[in-house]
Amino acid sequence: IDKKLNEFRKQSIFSDTEKVTAKLLTVEFAKKSKLAFEYKNNSWAAAAGTEKVDLKKPQEVLDTLAQMKITEFLSSIPAGKDEMTLTIGDDKNPTKFKFSFVSIKDKVFGVDLNSKRKEAFLLNDAMKSSLPFGEESWKIK
Repeated sequence: IDKKLNEFRKQSIFSDTEKVTAKLLTVEFAKKSKLAFEYKNNSWAAAAGTEKVDLKKPQEVLDTLAQMKITEFLSSIPAGKDEMTLTIGDDKNPTKFKFSFVSIKDKVFGVDLNSKRKEAFLLNDAMKSSLPFGEESWKIK
């Protein structure tokens, strides 16, 4: 057996089941701005005070998270300029999942902020174009 310990670990950070049960999504950006969404009546709605946002983005982000694959576990996350924190939950636990993502050049790194492990993970290369970094990418075009 030539496998290393990390190769036996779960390689996804979010499952399809968790995607279906998510009812609340909050996005925070490096500039300390915040967007909040709630799933009700079979569609996503923006929280009060959130104007001109694309209501398709929350579902797109959840779909992206369910497809993400961890390629490597790291002891720390590098600093970067494009940073985004996602909080996902439901009515019973509004902070069930909390992830921080940072984009550096052509790579995307993440941290599970709810985990007791102090580690980061490198995501597959397709995530750079799939995750909507920056508040402008969430707005209606």
